[in-house]
Amino acid sequence: TSELTIYRMVQEALTNIGKYAKATKVSVGVRNYVYHAEVSVRDNGVGFDPTQLPQTSHGLVGMRHRIEAGGG
Repeated sequence: TSELTIYRMVQEALTNIGKYAKATKVSVGVRNYVYHAEVSVRDNGVGFDPTQLPQTSHGLVGMRHRIEAGGG
């Protein structure tokens, strides 16, 4: 379901923030529209260059796959 997809995506984002970002603040926003939802996850962590991720990194790829499989 869409709710489970959103939950798992936010869960993965928060897990990654906890492991890597060294953030002290995190905000999660959800806006529900008639035909879709908009989700944002922000933090004040160190950031990363997505072009420099190791081949073994599957977090972002898994999030994208889950969202696309759910029609997002």
